[in-house]
Amino acid sequence: WGIDQPFFRALALDDTRGNNGTALRALLASDRPLEIEIGFGRGDFLLDRAQRHPDRLFIGYETK
Repeated sequence: WGIDQPFFRALALDDTRGNNGTALRALLASDRPLEIEIGFGRGDFLLDRAQRHPDRLFIGYETK
């Protein structure tokens, strides 16, 4: 699901092209609060939360 979204695709490509996660590091250097959801499944809850709180950073980590 996530890789189909432009933002996630950009992070994945950044990491796989030998940029050593430059885009992700720049994102995490932000002063915005970070929320991490472990076991986010299809990401519906996380996506809804991110849309309601655009001032925060969100990371979903699937454990499967």
